[in-house]
Amino acid sequence: MFKRLRSTFVFKQLLIVLLSIALLIGIICNLFYPFENTSSLILLPIVFIGPLLVFFLYRYLKKLPPFLLKRIILIAFLIMVLVQIYVFSAMPATIYHDPFRVIQEAEQVSTGDIDWTSDYFWRYPNNVPLTALVGFWFKLTNLLGLTPNLAIHILSLLFLDSMIIILLMTAKKITGNLALPFIGQLFFLLSPYAYTYNLQVFYSDLPIYFSISALLLIVLKWQKADFKSKKWRFSSLIALFFVCLFAQIIKPNFLIVAIAAFLTLLISWIVNRKIVGAVAIPMATIILAILIAFPATKFLDNSINFKNNEQYELPITHWIYMGLNLKRDGSYSGRDTKSAVKQVNIKAREKADIKGISRRLKKAGFLI
Repeated sequence: MFKRLRSTFVFKQLLIVLLSIALLIGIICNLFYPFENTSSLILLPIVFIGPLLVFFLYRYLKKLPPFLLKRIILIAFLIMVLVQIYVFSAMPATIYHDPFRVIQEAEQVSTGDIDWTSDYFWRYPNNVPLTALVGFWFKLTNLLGLTPNLAIHILSLLFLDSMIIILLMTAKKITGNLALPFIGQLFFLLSPYAYTYNLQVFYSDLPIYFSISALLLIVLKWQKADFKSKKWRFSSLIALFFVCLFAQIIKPNFLIVAIAAFLTLLISWIVNRKIVGAVAIPMATIILAILIAFPATKFLDNSINFKNNEQYELPITHWIYMGLNLKRDGSYSGRDTKSAVKQVNIKAREKADIKGISRRLKKAGFLI
């Protein structure tokens, strides 16, 4: 028994160390790289003072009556929604690149006038399912007489504000009071988070944020055994299944969540088998949903007559190759993509990318 508790403690400490290293890398990158951008140093006081302010505010709010906090949170949320609606009408954003391509093609899908002559979706077929789903949403809103702009604004608002509600519910579930949800709602009300990119530019990011938030809340409730009846447990699993299915369809790298779920089950079985019973069913549901997403994605592609074209398709290695492009700071590189497309097929591109990755790693050295 003592050995098992000790191994659990060591495992938790290891996770804390690994997460601390990742956090430290993120802080260094945001504050000091690139070195010529010193404006981010303004955030240093907030980084150090912010947690202290949150701590003292949390201690004070815990003393207030719950009904008062609940009313203030509701009022703040309604004010936030009104500001969001004002942002849509007074400060419309000009979208470009990937979000524009998705919405433009989704409009064609909604009218049945589908044109796949552009090589964009052949290069990035991962955006086809999202295009199909937005196109189906436009079909529905067309019946209601809504314009595509208004329809996409409503979709952004639904995903963003639903995510915020779920995060507030999660904060309440973790702390058991309304102090942390109050601080969270204050952040969403006063910061640009709920009014800028996430609100104004609809792309795969926002649905993924929503899906991860919902996944965490459902798993947390399962861990705490909140679902007392079979009806609620079954309903939560159905919701979890469709959330993960949706997320995997629109974002292929959501696959990492299935790997995390499998590792959670494996480590729980090794460290403390009593934990397995609390998380086995939701973890299995996550894995199953992500596996089913692969044929579901093919079905969506076929529903809008999309077929892959290997003449333009880019292998996974190409993203690693672009990530090592120091001149572009690891971001998307049009020059790298153009040179890749010149290769005769996807296998030739993959081979060229592997050589390029090796070359760039040698040039960059250990400390990139």
